[in-house]
Amino acid sequence: MKLFKKITAAVLVAMLALSATACHKKNEIAVTVGDVEFTSAYYMCALVYADMAARQKVDDTKSADTSSSSSSSDTSSSSETDYSKEKIDGVDYTKYVKDEALKSLKQVAAYKLLCKKNKLEVEADTESNTKQYAESMWGYGYSTMFEENGVYKSTFVQYMTDSNYASLYFDHIYGKE
Repeated sequence: MKLFKKITAAVLVAMLALSATACHKKNEIAVTVGDVEFTSAYYMCALVYADMAARQKVDDTKSADTSSSSSSSDTSSSSETDYSKEKIDGVDYTKYVKDEALKSLKQVAAYKLLCKKNKLEVEADTESNTKQYAESMWGYGYSTMFEENGVYKSTFVQYMTDSNYASLYFDHIYGKE
């Protein structure tokens, strides 16, 4: 069921992206934050993750609403949910997903810039472990969802690897212990 949800999420994100974009060159820059440039595929990766999180929020809210109501016949499954018509925290679903994707890109850019400024580099073993983890995720079904949205393994691995910058900077400020 979770794989079905993820695939459905990917299809909706693809439709969202295709409606908002035109054909583009490979590695075309879609978003620039400071000195950090993000390709359209990287941005799409952020959109897919934002969409997955947003769907989970909608499903959790509906589940909580269903369990708190006294009527057990008023249950709906996520396969029946038209997410594009939902609101999250009072914001239209599509806008919420776009905002969250951009927010994540801004966070990655900020951590990359802070690490560069402080001459911090991700350790080779940390990067290697992250790449292995990302490749494992890719092999366990993420490939289908992301490839359908124009995100290929190399971009997915890069997206996951970039998550190390937050921990690196945190450790720099507060120490590893």
